[in-house]
Amino acid sequence: MSTFQKKLQKDRTNEQTANAGLKWDPEDDKYLLDSSKNGVSISEIAKHLKRTEGSIKTRLVINILNCCNEDKNNVDELCTLYNISPKEIQTYEQKKEQR
Repeated sequence: MSTFQKKLQKDRTNEQTANAGLKWDPEDDKYLLDSSKNGVSISEIAKHLKRTEGSIKTRLVINILNCCNEDKNNVDELCTLYNISPKEIQTYEQKKEQR
């Protein structure tokens, strides 16, 4: 079992992160985006969705990139809207390339 799988197993047994690694429902994405736009902290969103703070940040990045599609010009605008740093977008894209 990989380190990631062990962490995921541990997260799923914790009531506060019981949804870790599970598929995202459209309602969860809507809550995530609406809450982030309204200034709700990553920590509070994670508690509500029973996910890790890291997964919340990653899902925000994925949603921002999906909104941008090929037009990267509005990334900064979306980062501001959803309270995510452009550096987090860059880091995600770098890690994705390495895989």
